[in-house]
Amino acid sequence: MPFINHIPVQRAMVSCKLGKQAFGKKRAIAEDQDYLKSPETPLVVSLVGKALGLEQTYGGRRAIGAIMPIGLGISADDGIVFRKKSAESGMFDVTHISTFNIHVGNSSYTCAEPGQRLSAGEPVCVLNGRKKCFLPSECQSPDILKVTYNGHISSLQFTVKYTNPLVVGDKMGDSAGMKGVVCQLRDDNELPRTKDGTIPDIFYNSLSFPKRMTFGLIMEMALGNYVVHKQQVQYGTAFQKKWSAQTIFETMRAEGVPFKQEFFSPQGHPLGETFCGPFFLMRLNHLANKKGNVCYMPRMELGAPLPVHGLSQGGGLRMGEMEISSMMSSNSD
Repeated sequence: MPFINHIPVQRAMVSCKLGKQAFGKKRAIAEDQDYLKSPETPLVVSLVGKALGLEQTYGGRRAIGAIMPIGLGISADDGIVFRKKSAESGMFDVTHISTFNIHVGNSSYTCAEPGQRLSAGEPVCVLNGRKKCFLPSECQSPDILKVTYNGHISSLQFTVKYTNPLVVGDKMGDSAGMKGVVCQLRDDNELPRTKDGTIPDIFYNSLSFPKRMTFGLIMEMALGNYVVHKQQVQYGTAFQKKWSAQTIFETMRAEGVPFKQEFFSPQGHPLGETFCGPFFLMRLNHLANKKGNVCYMPRMELGAPLPVHGLSQGGGLRMGEMEISSMMSSNSD
């Protein structure tokens, strides 16, 4: 990761975990996999990563970020606002290839054929001409890749491919250990923009930086603007002499590249200057609605009158810190 010497140790460890949780590139040999539809390499990397050959393993995209609060939608540290147009353009679309089994027993059946695309609400299999079997709800308009029959368990095995866009509740992270839950997707007429009309893809809460002390992300944004100006990837290797916070800002000032951008409201009112620039962003394999769990009659512990923990065990109320922040940021009840 670039500028690791400008990131606290705890945040550096978080960054390593985020890299493991991110959707990566498509693997050549794998039946069940999840991968980012159009991954990109970072603009600012480290020479250590280049020496280890990590340039081909990055699982993320370049995004334009800004550090500023957006109305009521980013009132918590872990809540972030994403530009709706960027999400709808397929910027962080994830493709899933999954296998599902449907038990048919001795029933007669008709099923979808390989190469067929299922529409919304269309069954994948019909038993005895009346019982309809469906794929899970997260499979939106799946393509049937392969259908096989397993005689040992009397089941049909469907290998499907489907794409999920970025939605509210998705978790995002970057190389500096900053992370957050997408709390709102906002239209362009609700978002501030720079003097030339550029609207960032993502807005971070400005209060999270003093709390987390991830100054390395600000340096990555600033150097990312310089990379776009020079059209050449730069190396932010830790403890090297070429790029420090002082040399980055001095070089950009000498080259005439602004490291701060002046923002305006959709109506044209000035909002002041803030840090804005391209950086490397990852979509993580987490959904807030799957990490929260509420059960009216949960299973109870044997030795104490308390509900067990965990969704898989039928536990009671379970809500993580980021899920609470997401609910607060989106003004959920």
